[in-house]
Formats: sequence, C-alpha cells, structure tokens
Amino acid sequence: MTSSITRRWLRGGLLITMILVVLAEVLFLYSTYNDLYGGVRQAVLSRFSTIEGQLRATGTAGDASEISASRSQALRRIVELFDEKEKFELMLLDPSGTVLITSSGTFSQELADGNDVYQAMTGDSGTGVSTFRTSAGERVMAVTMLVPYVTDGISAMRMVTSLTLVDRQMIQTTLLSVGIALVVVGVTVANGLFFLRSIVRPLGRIETLATRIAAGDLTVHLPQPRYNDEIGRLCATINQMSDALAETERMKNEFISSVSHELRTPLTSIKG
Repeated sequence: MTSSITRRWLRGGLLITMILVVLAEVLFLYSTYNDLYGGVRQAVLSRFSTIEGQLRATGTAGDASEISASRSQALRRIVELFDEKEKFELMLLDPSGTVLITSSGTFSQELADGNDVYQAMTGDSGTGVSTFRTSAGERVMAVTMLVPYVTDGISAMRMVTSLTLVDRQMIQTTLLSVGIALVVVGVTVANGLFFLRSIVRPLGRIETLATRIAAGDLTVHLPQPRYNDEIGRLCATINQMSDALAETERMKNEFISSVSHELRTPLTSIKG
C-alpha cells in the first residue's frame, strides 16, 4: 500500500509540480534575458535616435553637397564630444565598413569581430546587432545603424558596449530563481511526504488489525485517531464491526452451550 500510494503521488502530484516549476523557470529566465539584453539594445538605439534628431536639424540650407558636408562635420563633432565614453564606444563607418573615427580616439581590432555591420549594410531594416567575445573574454554588444541622411563619406554609425554588468546580473538572477525553484520543490516534497505519512501509517495499522480480525481475533481495537476525518470514521466503523462480531460470537457460544445442556438431560434419561 505504502509504495503504491507513494508511487502514484510521485507520478502524479510531484511530477506535475516539477514540470510546472521548470516551465515557470524557463519562461522567467527567457523574459529576464530579453529584458536585460533587449534593454541594452534599446539604449543604443535610443542614442542613435538622438543623433538622428540632431542631424535632422543640421545643414538645412544650401545645395545637396553642402548639406552632406555639413552633416558629416556635425557627425564628427558628435563623436568627438560624445559624453558617454565610459559606457559606449561610438564609431563612424564609411560605405565599405571601415572605421573613420571613434569616440575614444582609438580603435581596437577586437571590436571588429561582430557581423552587425554586414547586417546593417545588407538588411532591409538598416540596423544590425551582434554579440561576441573579445580576446580578453569580455562579452560585448555591437549595434550598427545606417545614417538616414546623405552624409559626405559616412555611411553608418556603430556603437559597442560591454555586457559584463548585464551578464553578472543575469547570472545572479538565474541563481536566485533556481534557488527559489529548489525551495518550492523541497517544500512540495516535504509537504507531500508529511501528508502521505499522515495517511499511509494509519492505513497500515488498519490493514494489520483488520487482518487479525479476519483471522478470528475479535479482541483487537483500533486506536482512535486524533482527527475526525475519513480515517477516524473508518477506525470507528471497524471497531463497531469488531464489537458486533464479538457479540455475535458470544451469543452463538451461549446458544450452543444452552442447546447442548438441554439435549444432554433427555439423552441421559433415554440412555438410562
């Protein structure tokens, strides 16, 4: 009985609980991943949008070549005066993808490994995003966006940022969520085992004593459980049945004894 009920609980309640916990964990981590890394991408695109707004207000007078040259100069000034150099590396690219100028004044070849430039140059959206590791093992995100206006010699803007802090936060969130999931499973297992013991142990005693009653031992009685639940009422019913069987057995024995006594007297007389 014990293994059967436990096995059904393992196949039923515990398995379903674990599946639900795993699904919730996967969905939570997937949502967290999109929020964190998608937030970095949106932050870069937001800065590109600001630069685009500045270009829109630049070089509105003159012919096309003058406007193009004016916007080119404005872009170069934006890169030179870029005030978030500690967070982002802003670059300007020519039509071939070659770096023309960077906000730090230098360019590391390690930052050229992403394929975001190719995505932006060949894709329909004019935007490319890539994530890769530098030779030092640092994960970075690069976002390239084509310049929306004709600009002399400048085709695209590229921004690169480190993902170290984001990766660290993702790891911490993963460990925390996994820990919470393990606690939930542990509490479920402990609660399930406690519940099983509260049912299985009384049923085991009932089974043992019922077997003795079936074998003819009508003197046994089940202890009254602490709770007036189904098991308690079952114990009371079995005790009543045992008492009724014992009373029936007593009446049968008295009847047989009385009949034997009544038959013994005439038989003695007949024999005499």
